[in-house]
Amino acid sequence: MKLTSTRGFFLSGLILLFSQACLAADDGRTALGGPGEAEVIAGTGYAHTLFDSAEQKCQHCHNDLYDTWKTSMHAKSWKDPIFQSKYQDFLRLQASKIGASTANGTYKEGTIQKTGRVCIKCHAPTAYYSDDYQIELSRIGGDAGDPAYDSEAAYADALTRQANLAPAYNPDAKATVASLAKTGQAYTVSYQIGHSHNREGINCAFCHSMETVRMMQADPNFGDGGQYKLQYPIKMGPIGPVVFNKGDTLWYNADASDALMNAFFALIGPEKYTDVANTPKDTIDFDSPRNADGRYTMKSVPTGYDTDSGKPYYTGGPFYGPFGVTGLSNSNGDADASDRAALVNPHFVDAVEAADGDKFTSGHHFAAYGKALCLSCHQRSSLMLNPEYNGNTTVDVGEDNFLELCSTWTAMSDGVGDNYQDTATAPKCQRCHMEPLAGKTVLHKWDKPDELFTAADGVTKHFDPTSGVGPVAEGYLNNHAFMGANKADFGLVKIKSGFESDMKARKLGKKGKKLVVDSRILNTTAHMFPGAHPMRRVLTRVVVTDADGVKVPYASATGDSDFKTITNQLATLAGDTIMPGHETVKVEYSPARELVIQGYTPNLDEDVVFSQMMDDTQVEWVSPDATVVDCTDDEGNVISEKGPVMTSKGWAIKGCTTVKKIIDSDDFENFTRIYGRETGKRFDPADLTSAHVVRPGFDSNIAADNRLQPNEFENYKIFYDTSNVAWPVTVKYKVYYLKKGGSGKFPTGADGFFDTSLPADKKKKLAIYEVYSKDVVIE
Repeated sequence: MKLTSTRGFFLSGLILLFSQACLAADDGRTALGGPGEAEVIAGTGYAHTLFDSAEQKCQHCHNDLYDTWKTSMHAKSWKDPIFQSKYQDFLRLQASKIGASTANGTYKEGTIQKTGRVCIKCHAPTAYYSDDYQIELSRIGGDAGDPAYDSEAAYADALTRQANLAPAYNPDAKATVASLAKTGQAYTVSYQIGHSHNREGINCAFCHSMETVRMMQADPNFGDGGQYKLQYPIKMGPIGPVVFNKGDTLWYNADASDALMNAFFALIGPEKYTDVANTPKDTIDFDSPRNADGRYTMKSVPTGYDTDSGKPYYTGGPFYGPFGVTGLSNSNGDADASDRAALVNPHFVDAVEAADGDKFTSGHHFAAYGKALCLSCHQRSSLMLNPEYNGNTTVDVGEDNFLELCSTWTAMSDGVGDNYQDTATAPKCQRCHMEPLAGKTVLHKWDKPDELFTAADGVTKHFDPTSGVGPVAEGYLNNHAFMGANKADFGLVKIKSGFESDMKARKLGKKGKKLVVDSRILNTTAHMFPGAHPMRRVLTRVVVTDADGVKVPYASATGDSDFKTITNQLATLAGDTIMPGHETVKVEYSPARELVIQGYTPNLDEDVVFSQMMDDTQVEWVSPDATVVDCTDDEGNVISEKGPVMTSKGWAIKGCTTVKKIIDSDDFENFTRIYGRETGKRFDPADLTSAHVVRPGFDSNIAADNRLQPNEFENYKIFYDTSNVAWPVTVKYKVYYLKKGGSGKFPTGADGFFDTSLPADKKKKLAIYEVYSKDVVIE
């Protein structure tokens, strides 16, 4: 039996998009004869799109911008092997739930058609908005309702049908995963994005097609007035209870843990309206019928034909940039029957430069509301209710709040600034993650990098090279590599710019019977460190050895926290130069700030502290996905193979995993501190002291959070008994960035630091990088 669902309706018409016919240019770029070859029929449904292609279109006039974007995780948001690995596990999980029932409903075969599309709202938003996504659910081995049905044999057969699996995922081909449902039915789930434009992840056309970010502030004279009326109810998962009803109004709050704001963060992706050609642009129309609730509105896309002229509409997009529309005409000439001026957001027209000449505070939401735009994707609540009280006394959040997966919103407002404007205590994201690069070409004529548009060609003043204002005339562009903790720019200096660290050591007393080591680390970002993603961790380690190379155990340690105004020294890709005057970003600290983040560990106040480790105790685990492995004994022998089992709740996959949570260590050979968030599944959610299995991803409870707050400075005093050691003593201090959390591991070599002798593939999988080191010799 094969169950297939695709959106089958199409919208006719033409917009400025690109054909698939192209030639390879000598410089390796995609080459088209001209913009006329870049036309495709616009529409919705499988294998259709409403968006331009970065590769086939944007790079022809924006080479430098395209080159920076191409290295970004936005460009890889759909094809990234880590994401695809977790997404394929997510589909296995969804298929395994088929047949599960609650008091609120049953997970049916058709339910996966909806839940399977959740991740694409952020990772392939053009596919979501264009309805270009196909899921095929197939029963394997017959019907589980047949008494002769062999579940294990059918599941084994389903496993042989898996194809295009991560990390070797190919976005141009269909992928298939296998799963075993609670009913004992074996399934395969296949998925595919049909149109190549929509496989580009978060491409140029998508971000530059956003019109209004919802709930960005409470000003009744702007945007939505800080309120959002739900078109559909918000439920706890696909078959869970309704938490907010259709028609409920959610209100803006700077505090992300506020119940109504927290619920808004459970909405992801763009709003989708009944008429995609006429999305609303003002407060009055925002609550008109929506096909889907979301975080922002998209640009209007005129489709069909002008009945007066008989000419096709062209959008000439993307329309929007930090200084408004590029031009009031385009290269289609008379064929462009649209009124481009009418499609310009009025905030572009009214935008004025700041008195201090800062070009990054204009009236467009890419500028003045930059934080709100970024946070529309980078702040997320799950649809699982938070089992813990998180400090918010206005509501019973243990019952009413969803798990807050990304806490950037709160950190960016801090109760002092706000999360939509650029403020001294919480600068907008673009200041550090889209640093202005000097000596770049923003806009040139089609496939003519050395020939710029002029005012005579109809470009607006900010794209006129003789205007004296704007990126073209001033010779800069904002880096679209979105520098951060990603593979493209890692190994350079971006991560190192996010913190400052130091270590000092000295003898106590004239006889040198004691040694004290101060290790210090300061968060120099405007958000939590090591970041919003729950996989990220940072580990610091101190090792002391005497003249004979013998490790000196520490005797005790204390920790202290403080806050200070910081200056972030911006970092960029090799070969790029930051525009003079924008090399640093200052983040002021206000003692009035109050962050409410669930599970957050209180600041230290000369407290006794201990060395830490990641608990790697092996435990049996029942899971629907590939995160479990064979169970082994202490010698590594397989004592139980992972595989399908019948539990009290039905069929599942049983195997082993490790606990991975951060715990105090009784190992005194070194002193280690680990910063990060615990995310995972407890064995018994009612027992907060029970084991906590940490699994990379956003599907889980938050048991503890000991990241550094913005401006937070942490210092550890570590005391050593050196009465019987051979002098001189060597003190070594290192900071490691664990991009994937080290998979809950930190392999240690004989010197007490990360074991660099591991095979290359093992080190790549762990993704542990040394980002700071200092040695001190005490005579």
